[in-house]
Amino acid sequence: RRDAKSRFLKNHPELMRALHTGLPKPFEIKEFVGSTMPFAAQIKAFAWADVVIAPHGAALGLCVYMRPGGAVVEIGYPKRELPLIFMATALSAQLEYFMTISKLGGHESGMVADVDDTVRMAKEAWTAVAKRAGFKKSSS
Repeated sequence: RRDAKSRFLKNHPELMRALHTGLPKPFEIKEFVGSTMPFAAQIKAFAWADVVIAPHGAALGLCVYMRPGGAVVEIGYPKRELPLIFMATALSAQLEYFMTISKLGGHESGMVADVDDTVRMAKEAWTAVAKRAGFKKSSS
C-alpha cells in the first residue's frame, strides 16, 4: 500500500530492510503494488505467495486466491475493536493468520509498523507454512 493515501506504512523502507535481513534464507520477498498491475496479475501474485505481509486494506481480500496452507500477516492499526474481516477470509481459505498492530496510525492515515513484531510474526508465519508443507525450519 505504499502508493495509498491511507493505511500505508510510513516506515516501509525500514520494515523491508528488517524483513530482508531477519527472515530465513529460502524466504523470497517480492513487493506487491496492486495499483500497478492488472487484476489477473494481482490474483497470480497471491496464488504464488506462500506468505503475504500487508497493512489492513482491500488487497488482503486477494488471499482467497492463495493455496491452502499459506499464511497472512496483517498489519492492523490500534483501535478499540479490531477489523477482523481478513482473519475470517484467510481462515476460510485454509490459511494461517497472524496480526500485528502498528504503533501509530489508523484507517484514514498512514501507519507506523512495529518492525520487530512484524518480523517476528513473519517468522512464525514462515515456520507454520514450512511445517504444513513438511519442510524443516531453516536456521537464520
